[in-house]
Amino acid sequence: MQNLFAYHIGALVPNPLDPRAFTSRSPQKVNGSKEVHIFSVGTLHGRTLVIYTTKKEADSVFHIVEPVFDKITERPKASSSLVPSMLSRRNKSSWFRAYRDFSLLGECYDVIFLKAKIVALCSTGFEVLELIGMKRVNIPQSDKNLAPIAQRCKSCRPLGMFRCSNDEFLLCYDEFGVHVNKNGAISRAGVIEWEGKANRVALHAPYILLFNTSFIEIRKFDTGQLSQIFPGTEIQCVWDGRGAGSIATASTEGTVNREPLVHAVMNLEKLPDVPARGITQHVFELVPVLPAPT
Repeated sequence: MQNLFAYHIGALVPNPLDPRAFTSRSPQKVNGSKEVHIFSVGTLHGRTLVIYTTKKEADSVFHIVEPVFDKITERPKASSSLVPSMLSRRNKSSWFRAYRDFSLLGECYDVIFLKAKIVALCSTGFEVLELIGMKRVNIPQSDKNLAPIAQRCKSCRPLGMFRCSNDEFLLCYDEFGVHVNKNGAISRAGVIEWEGKANRVALHAPYILLFNTSFIEIRKFDTGQLSQIFPGTEIQCVWDGRGAGSIATASTEGTVNREPLVHAVMNLEKLPDVPARGITQHVFELVPVLPAPT
């Protein structure tokens, strides 16, 4: 069973100037008794929110909580021997308060934060939601002139959504990418076909990275042109750059940002004449080494 816990950062990485300040803080369980399937953290309307999902029959139930920073940063109080430990734990203030709950039909794979909306990547497609008023739109919008593309979108798994400009987004599926306008209608007649079937997608402008267990496919974000194939064994994306300001919006202007935004891991091949000691994994950062070709 998967649970979601919150740890105080000071308990994991103690402040060298005050190393004992929060090391005694115990983690807090965020979810209730039901298993957590996915979670995401982001900022919406100036508020930091945590969204996690549980299952209820065929529905995905979304639970949104908001951190209570005053409680999180509150220094732990010295325990009193006169107060039973069970009573102390029961009266302990939570680090999070409930913000909103809602449900969607089908399985949810991920949640992305945009500037004023969230996007749930579900088995039904990309569900764009406004939490204020709970307006919901499924994209891409149906278009009889582009029916084959729309039908294909329904049969593939959504992986990510990235802003190309003020008026256009790139929707990434496990087999291809398609552009839509700000209203959710398909904006280009063609699709971008991936070389393999992706299981994760990440953005490091001006590149988009598609992860397959056997290789990483690196493409120009604005054109979809293939730039590089990075081979490996059992490759997994462990951080897609979320929280670094690149996951929802891509800026292709100016120089290439060479700060490491995307991290991955892969198995290393066994070296000849070296005794096997189990599986060895290599964790690495992906950073552009040259300006993007024009």
